[in-house]
Amino acid sequence: MKLKIKLFLLLLSLMNLNAYSKNKDLTKKYKCEVEFALGKYNIQHKETLEKCIQKIPENEVIKLIYVISSANQIGNVKNNEILAQKRLDSARDFLNSQPDRFKTAITEELSMGRNHVLGKKVHILILTSNKLSPEIRTIEIEKPIEKIVEKKVYVQVEVPVEAKKEVSDIQFFIGSRVARDIFMKDKIAPYFSYGLLAGIQIHPYDNFKYELGLNANQMVNDDVYSINTGYALAGAYLTTGKHQGFFIGVRGLSGIVTNQKQQADFDGGGEGRFGYENSHFSIGFGAGRTRYATRVGLELSMKL
Repeated sequence: MKLKIKLFLLLLSLMNLNAYSKNKDLTKKYKCEVEFALGKYNIQHKETLEKCIQKIPENEVIKLIYVISSANQIGNVKNNEILAQKRLDSARDFLNSQPDRFKTAITEELSMGRNHVLGKKVHILILTSNKLSPEIRTIEIEKPIEKIVEKKVYVQVEVPVEAKKEVSDIQFFIGSRVARDIFMKDKIAPYFSYGLLAGIQIHPYDNFKYELGLNANQMVNDDVYSINTGYALAGAYLTTGKHQGFFIGVRGLSGIVTNQKQQADFDGGGEGRFGYENSHFSIGFGAGRTRYATRVGLELSMKL
């Protein structure tokens, strides 16, 4: 672990500060990096890395190559350790495909696993010399470390940071509806209404979402016969956040209504809705009108 920390601090010091060496005028450093797509380890744009490597003049001798790989904090620790190692392997395969002067250099490799400073990248640092002596320059890291502290660059290596779980843009939901509805087909009468709803929500943008679902209700009034309704629903909403915040929008309803006499008829309409939601639940108030009913109710849903 001490070796990992030293190598990591060495990379930061060489990337951000001046290195100290016995032969300062003879040594040069070249920095290359590869950023990977989320969850990927193959190098997609090798031509970019090729251009960086080609900046090293042919007359310079490659002495040392440092390769450090990492992953960001999305996902669990074990998977990110594996992912970072695979990224390191991809970088090694790339360097092995280069001319022999890369293969004969001393190479130090380090897979950092999940690291919020380096992110989903591989960093390659190449030290060269303009003389053919086998002597390797001495790097003093004590002074650069002091400068790192002064610049407030903090590196967290051993203490894991809990990753924020990604929320999918598509979420299923299931919930209940409690309402005071007024049925107006044969006799205008208020009903206590309760029911279930389920469906899917799609968040294509940060401030907009769609929904598709089903809603079934039982409407009860002791003075008249009970009513059953069933609707397919489709809605569109403006939101203050992609997965957390307030929402307001409209919902279309299309379905059937039946009574205790087994009489059935088509019913359809719409309602306006507003409420609050996060990645786990949603609570909303709706009011609207269909062909046979005035709907005013409260919905509470759980996200799956």
